[in-house]
Amino acid sequence: MCPQYKNSPGGWVGKRHKHFEIVSMSKQGAGVAYEFISYQKKGRVAYVTIERPDRLNALHPPANAELLDAFSDFRDDPDVWIAIITGSGDRAFCAGNDLKYTAEHGRRDFTVARVPFGGITSNFTCWKPIIAAVNGFALG
Repeated sequence: MCPQYKNSPGGWVGKRHKHFEIVSMSKQGAGVAYEFISYQKKGRVAYVTIERPDRLNALHPPANAELLDAFSDFRDDPDVWIAIITGSGDRAFCAGNDLKYTAEHGRRDFTVARVPFGGITSNFTCWKPIIAAVNGFALG
């Protein structure tokens, strides 16, 4: 895990990662309430669900930060061996980048640190299997 936490301007909590800083309103780990995803562990399996069905589960910087937080916890927990990611609702697994959010906030949204798309597409190493349970559109 990335155990370093510090207070950032505006009361947000920042956590130091290998290549960037995660800025999130939540703390790391299963059982924590996220705003844009759900994350829970059952036995040896971690379940990650993108919780943005109104946007076809499209990802934006805050969701990317939450996914990185959850997948970092999964990677660093020796008791969990596999992760399954899915999208909520029945229309889309994930519609890719949230273009509406990008249009509203611009490409340089500084409310959260820049993290890889989906939290794990670059500068993230995990030897454990991550399975996508695709239910609907998978775009982007």
